[in-house]
Amino acid sequence: MNNTYYLSANTSNGYISFFDSSIESLRKIIVLKNASKLAREKLFSEIICILDSKNISYDKIIRCGTADETDAIIIEQYSTVISDENLFAKEIPLYADIINFAEHIRYDFEVQNEIATVKNKIEILTKRMYWHLNQAKIIHDEWEKIYISNMDFDKLDLECSNLIENIFAGVTKKESTYKNSNRFLGSLLPRGNINYIEDLTCDFRKRIYIKGRPGTGKSSFLKKIICKAEEYNYDTETYYCSFDPGSLDMVIIRDLEVSV
Repeated sequence: MNNTYYLSANTSNGYISFFDSSIESLRKIIVLKNASKLAREKLFSEIICILDSKNISYDKIIRCGTADETDAIIIEQYSTVISDENLFAKEIPLYADIINFAEHIRYDFEVQNEIATVKNKIEILTKRMYWHLNQAKIIHDEWEKIYISNMDFDKLDLECSNLIENIFAGVTKKESTYKNSNRFLGSLLPRGNINYIEDLTCDFRKRIYIKGRPGTGKSSFLKKIICKAEEYNYDTETYYCSFDPGSLDMVIIRDLEVSV
């Protein structure tokens, strides 16, 4: 099965990536350095065609700030990842194989200056974007306080207990080691938020949606479901909010074919 999702986001706390922790168990890391959008998409498109033709499962990681640009392909079967350099939150591992596209391109002085000017503009606009996101988060937190002060959390705990009982009815504990994967639910774009919920959960037997205002306990609700899954040793995928990275937006228990 192939999955499409985000591992990085432009958030109210700045750029955050879960990529490093997602690939730490992989043996082979191939990094694309100084790759243009055209070169990156052409390469990833050809790799996906080969994987599809051989019926090999993979995870396609989408570049944050876009709806469909591929940033990495993870092939668990071969313990391999091919990734653009920008996904790493920390330094690129020393044992990674680096393909440097700059070695195959010759720029004249005028083009180099033009590229530097564009990069500077992008940096200025990015800083401005993070400032606005941070201001929006401050307003959001004030809004949240109103709902928190009027919540009946005892009633919420009861609803959560009933849902957990429903999800894990008849489920027996697995003899395996529990694993959680952190991801982002979507990406903030000029036209709004984009996510891959339908692609990730289309074949599930149970898709549960919880609705509530900011501060009404949705993240706490999801954290309790994760704790129960860990107790039963069922792996989870935790999807965080791309606006507020401290907030949970979705949990998937793939072996139970359940999403909340």
